[in-house]
Amino acid sequence: MNESMPKFLVELVHKRINLLDKKVAVLGYAFKKDTDDARDSLVPKLIRYLLRNCVDVVSVHDPLLPVARDNGLVNDSLEDALEGSQVIFLAVIHSQFMNDLVKISMLCQSNSVIVDLWASATLAA
Repeated sequence: MNESMPKFLVELVHKRINLLDKKVAVLGYAFKKDTDDARDSLVPKLIRYLLRNCVDVVSVHDPLLPVARDNGLVNDSLEDALEGSQVIFLAVIHSQFMNDLVKISMLCQSNSVIVDLWASATLAA
């Protein structure tokens, strides 16, 4: 994801789906897959853009990062992050997410929209 992608993606999704008053889950926070290194990650920028322009609640889950984050965000469990989320951004394609696609789709609401930023997975929510 390059520097302008978070804004572009949120605007693109918002044109197709009204993001106002939606609960959004972001899966993945690290800079790249299968690492706990969040330096240079654009996911915080994506979350800030969502909160500033569209949504009230953003839940985050990254299985490789500690539960508490120093920027005020909480790394929720997968179940907590997806509970009640109407829009899910698959921001980092950790192997664990790819291996748990069925579980993720089962935890989503039947009308959830999944935005795969990497076009790497097909989820039938």
